[in-house]
Amino acid sequence: MKHTTKKQTKHPWYSIARLLIQLVWAGLMVAGLIYKSAALVIGFMALSVLFGNAFCGWLCPFGSIQEYLGRLGSKITRRKLRLPAWLDRWLSLFRYVLLGLLLAGVWQLWFFNDPYTTFLAVLDANFAYIATGSILFLTAFLVLSMFMDRPFCRYLCTEGAQYGLTSLIRVFTITRNAQSCTNCTLCDKACPSGISVSTKNQVRDAACIDCLECIKACPQKGTLRFRPAVPNLKELVQWRKTK
Repeated sequence: MKHTTKKQTKHPWYSIARLLIQLVWAGLMVAGLIYKSAALVIGFMALSVLFGNAFCGWLCPFGSIQEYLGRLGSKITRRKLRLPAWLDRWLSLFRYVLLGLLLAGVWQLWFFNDPYTTFLAVLDANFAYIATGSILFLTAFLVLSMFMDRPFCRYLCTEGAQYGLTSLIRVFTITRNAQSCTNCTLCDKACPSGISVSTKNQVRDAACIDCLECIKACPQKGTLRFRPAVPNLKELVQWRKTK
């Protein structure tokens, strides 16, 4: 089958749009025009059923700062820190354990000390309840994000965990055309969540943040697309095994 190589664009329109949306959202939060509420969380959960976990990839200010620090880190070292697949798989389950404990009201202390909450408080200039330990914890993850893709998002973020779970049955998802795929694995290397995109027909993984970096990296025109797709039950059941 003849493969059509697409013209590589360093900054496709969706990458520019994502950057602008991230900046606008962060600005609105700093200005106090947007704040976390139950209604907002429910709205984003509903949105994730349609389009996937776009909040983490397009809006979350803490995820954004980790991403751009990671790009800065790439200027320092070309090789990002990647954990063995088995260790990454087990560690990524920890955020669901935290989510369960929070929902059960068992570990409320985490809520007041996690880097995400601390970062939002810093954005809001609300320093009254920020402990020194929280600042150190936040700083550690920001430094680590220069050498590892979104470490907090992947292993500890409870908000991303809840949106990720509802996104498994999303209407719009990233699909892969196995016939035109050359198995170059450039999509796998581009994914900040460590998903093996090249092994999937549909990307139905709770770690997917809709950043579309896999589509941007793919050299074959039309092989990876973001479009409506009926959930593949087999891949849905095995999403944790093929990460």
